[in-house]
Amino acid sequence: MWRVAKWDGEHVGDWTSELENADVLMNLAGRSVDCRYTPANRRAIKESRVQTTHLLGQAIGQCAHPPRLWMNASTATIYRHALDRPMDEQMGQIGDNEPNAPAK
Repeated sequence: MWRVAKWDGEHVGDWTSELENADVLMNLAGRSVDCRYTPANRRAIKESRVQTTHLLGQAIGQCAHPPRLWMNASTATIYRHALDRPMDEQMGQIGDNEPNAPAK
């Protein structure tokens, strides 16, 4: 059975009961990468993943019978750094060391 728990990604709460005896915990949380990679956006992308992972670690630590498997997955972009047009699945160009791209 597939269950989804609503949470705010910031606080331990009632949702933690869903972790007891779960086969898998899959964390898909994190700020969207659908933005320009300004320093503020890059920081928010990273912090949103680190914060939720840390919170889930705390919640798992409180379980008597924690999930057998914990998976984290988040988005990443493979398209070139572009200011001339959007990069999407239909028209995107795979990036590879293009000039003026932000450091990874």
